[in-house]
Amino acid sequence: MDPIQEMQANLRANLAEKKEELTAARGVVKQLEGEYNKMLGALRALGDTESFKDVEEENQKENRQNQMSVVQPNPKNRRSKDDVLTELVKEYGEGNWGTIHIIAEDTVLCDMSVNALRLRWRRLKKKRKEMEQVVSTGVSDENCV
Repeated sequence: MDPIQEMQANLRANLAEKKEELTAARGVVKQLEGEYNKMLGALRALGDTESFKDVEEENQKENRQNQMSVVQPNPKNRRSKDDVLTELVKEYGEGNWGTIHIIAEDTVLCDMSVNALRLRWRRLKKKRKEMEQVVSTGVSDENCV
C-alpha cells in the first residue's frame, strides 16, 4: 500500500469514528431535549408562568443568535476557503480531489463536495491566470473602458 492510500485509509477510519461519536452525541442531545421539554411542560402545568417565560425568552434569544451565525455569510470566509483549498492542492496535488475532500472535512471547506472543490479550484486557477495576464500586459479594466 502506498503512502497516499495508507493515509486515505487512516482518514476514512478516523472519519467513521468521528461519525459514530457525532451520532452518539446527537442521541444524548435528543434525550436532553426530551427531558428539558418535560420540565417545561411541568412548569406550565403547575402555572409557574414566570419561570416558563424566562426560559422561553432565553431559548428564543439563543435561537436567534444561532440562526444569525449560520445564515449570514461572511465575505472573509470566501478568501479563507480559497486559501485553505490552495494549501491542500499544493500539499496533495491537483488530481487528488477525494483525498482533499476527506481532509477538508475538518476545515472551512467541510460543506463542499468533491466536485465543488474541483470547480472552485478551476475558478481560482482561471482568476489567477487572468490576473497574471493583466500584470504582464499592464492592461486593467480601467484602460478597457
